[in-house]
Amino acid sequence: PRMVHLHDNNGVLRLTINIESLCYLESEDNYIKVHYIHNDKLASYMLRCRTRDIEQTLQGTGMVRCHRSYIVNIRRIQFIGEEHRMHYVTLDCDGVKRIPVSKSYYEKLLTMLNTLQ
Repeated sequence: PRMVHLHDNNGVLRLTINIESLCYLESEDNYIKVHYIHNDKLASYMLRCRTRDIEQTLQGTGMVRCHRSYIVNIRRIQFIGEEHRMHYVTLDCDGVKRIPVSKSYYEKLLTMLNTLQ
């Protein structure tokens, strides 16, 4: 399994996780909330770091930015929908709400999905 090492702003290793168990990441102010599957349940871990730094760390792992506040695991995308001219994705993780996809990231998301197939 491919492991990802996530560090905080000070460079301290805070979380090592299998990329397959990652569902999505959500940024909240100066924090990243990492949502992942642990023992068949959705769990989360709060990490103090910048979204841009995490995005660079996750480059090439199948994690893709879909919104200013969200990075999703492309292999867990179950459905891409549109409602009221706004795009969203649903993931195969139980208990996860719809995740918005902004216009600026929509094409990149579709391109990455097409390269997977």
